[in-house]
Amino acid sequence: MHDLPEDAASVVNTQMEKLLSTVLHSQEIDNYMVLGLMRSMQHEDACHAFRRQLSREHVTEDYNCFQQ
Repeated sequence: MHDLPEDAASVVNTQMEKLLSTVLHSQEIDNYMVLGLMRSMQHEDACHAFRRQLSREHVTEDYNCFQQ
């Protein structure tokens, strides 16, 4: 499998972050979709996007499982 050019990888990563944000912002979060998206991303990028989304959307206030 060939690596993507840096420009293309950046675009793909941005789109994955946007999709992850959309899924996490939905009224009913699809855990499998979130997991699949995060596993498709680079580890650091996935964690950064997840943490950023949690703080941005105040998900921890809405979902008890994230308060722990």
